[in-house]
Amino acid sequence: MTSVFFILLGVLASWVCYAVDNVYEEKSNEYQEQARVRALMALPLADLLEVQLIGLASGFQQPTFSAPASTTVITDRDIEAIGARSLQDILETVPGLHLSLSEPHFSPKYNVRGVVSDRNYEILIMVDGVPVRNVVNGGRGLWQPPPVQSISRIEVMRTPGSALYGADALSGVVNIITKTFNEVAGTEVGLRAGRFNTYNPWLLYGGRFNGFQVAFSMDYMKTDGHEETIHDDLQTLLDQATGTSASEAPSRAYLQAEHLNLHANVIKDEWRLDVRHVSSRNLGAGLGMATIISPEEHFNVKDTQINLTYHRSEWKPNWDILAQAGYRHFVEDLNSVYSARPETVRGGQWLPYGAPNEIGSYQHQAHFNLSAIYRGFEQHTMRLGLGYAYLDLYDTPWQFLLDKTVPVMVDVRRLGMTLIPENIRQNRYLFAQDTWRFHPEWELTLGVRHDWYSDFEGETNPRLGLVWEMNPSLTAKILYGTSFRAPSFIEMYAGENQAIVGNPNLKAEKSKTWEIGFDYRMTSDMNTTLTLFDYRVKDKIQQQLIPNPNAGVTRIFSYNNIETLQGNGLEWEGRWRMNSRMSVAANYAYARVENDQGEAGNYPHHQVYLRYDWLLGKNWFLNSSLNWILDRDRPVSSMQPPLADYATLNFSLRYAEWADTYSWHFVAGLRNALDEERREPGDVRLFGDYPKAGREWFSEIRYRF
Repeated sequence: MTSVFFILLGVLASWVCYAVDNVYEEKSNEYQEQARVRALMALPLADLLEVQLIGLASGFQQPTFSAPASTTVITDRDIEAIGARSLQDILETVPGLHLSLSEPHFSPKYNVRGVVSDRNYEILIMVDGVPVRNVVNGGRGLWQPPPVQSISRIEVMRTPGSALYGADALSGVVNIITKTFNEVAGTEVGLRAGRFNTYNPWLLYGGRFNGFQVAFSMDYMKTDGHEETIHDDLQTLLDQATGTSASEAPSRAYLQAEHLNLHANVIKDEWRLDVRHVSSRNLGAGLGMATIISPEEHFNVKDTQINLTYHRSEWKPNWDILAQAGYRHFVEDLNSVYSARPETVRGGQWLPYGAPNEIGSYQHQAHFNLSAIYRGFEQHTMRLGLGYAYLDLYDTPWQFLLDKTVPVMVDVRRLGMTLIPENIRQNRYLFAQDTWRFHPEWELTLGVRHDWYSDFEGETNPRLGLVWEMNPSLTAKILYGTSFRAPSFIEMYAGENQAIVGNPNLKAEKSKTWEIGFDYRMTSDMNTTLTLFDYRVKDKIQQQLIPNPNAGVTRIFSYNNIETLQGNGLEWEGRWRMNSRMSVAANYAYARVENDQGEAGNYPHHQVYLRYDWLLGKNWFLNSSLNWILDRDRPVSSMQPPLADYATLNFSLRYAEWADTYSWHFVAGLRNALDEERREPGDVRLFGDYPKAGREWFSEIRYRF
């Protein structure tokens, strides 16, 4: 009922704004033109007048309405307008994509169309076309995305993408494209501050040196994290069984963080060099790696990447060639990970110092890929490519108290014990794609990619896209594609001394998806899209109880390809530029997913997103948005009640002042303005789930010169 009130309040506000707007229409034409021109230069109100292009769907630029995929493009103007502070703020505006939480550090999970997993394996995220992967757990680990002010645009493909991008593009692909010299062209300094003792200064620079185009970004962020309550943890259950009281629960979530994000790119003719370094210190564990609240538990992460790109659009007549090579060094150190708190009993043993662990994973990653576009055949655009990836988990330190009565940490690898052994994965692939305009109104895309892997069976993934431009305003699409998710090293190789052991015989998860889509551009100021989808995921990897051959009747867990998902639903998206100062955007998504037992659970059946942009005058801009999450069932096997619905209401008010050589921007924002309690699915053994932040305020200033 409260959420319905929010909707009605938003509608009423729109009516009031529209009435006020009519008063503005009576002002002088000179004032209107000045406000309109400045707004169109810096704000997203003009986006509806432009045909958005996307390169993610086929590997070359094409209009979104004719791309053989279900896509969303988010520009830097959109990012600035909504007052986004993080990648999570941006992607929660995408239809069918729901932001949930996982451990550790309540890391974001981007669930697409109801496909849910613990580590968010099934969506591939790339930065400037380079995949972000963590071979240890199959997700992205504690990776930090580029800061929002350095992002040029984000392209999202909700269609399976393995026919172009290989592993982990099972439910979709996100490509984050960062700004270059042309988009920065000068200097910007800024400071963002907000609740939870959050501070975020940054610097952007773009300039020329001896024919080189240089762009540089530096971003520092420190926060105490939100303080929403975690009701219980696994130590609570241990206390109940042993009569101790060692648990910290109920307790706040420990989500403090400190990040330094550096990025430089240098462009010279056809060459581009990108160097990135991210250092994250003292990251709070949230509920903890072992699902036990530990104020002492924290993580340190270092992520260094170098990528070299060569792109020549006219290499030879009708040929466009792209080559990339890169290296990444990724280190995660997990400190004071308690699998039991001090002064408790576990397995009949008194633990005066608890059971702390020091854990790490150190990875080398290297990749090379070569692709070419050929347009020498009439009405055909062919794309061919090959590539190689090398993933090396070269060190996995592990220390704990071997003698639980003596506070001395021991490197247990010397005793032959490992959480996960060192390992190497190699991936080679080939792909081919043809886009054939066989009729002025019809275009057919056919593609296939094969991936060879050194440690599990290879995969072949085809795609098909048939696009019919029924008239200049209406486009219809029929899409088909298969995709896969590669098993992680933990799932394949976790040590036999663990409660969950790996299975080296795992296969990849595989999916097949059919889609029908429509894109209707009613006027130059109004457009809408509708997508219907149906998919099936087989060989989904899940934990399974197995007999322990070393302990008779004792049972342990392993991983196996044992689950099938069947999902279907729809996504609708629309946007209307009401006049030169006002626009409305909205989307709705519905999904229904079942596994072998019935309802798969832990995803919203309904998602509603509303956004309202209003240029108040020549310098003031107001954005408001509502994100409504509805009808989240538990899995059919769960005894817990359904998750509560919630609606997140956000506001941002921006003041901008332009001059010939500089500009000022001031922002005041409020997120979750009504302080809704928002919880995401947590460990099935615990009560209360994972909390999102309560009401947050923030302010921002940026100066460009």
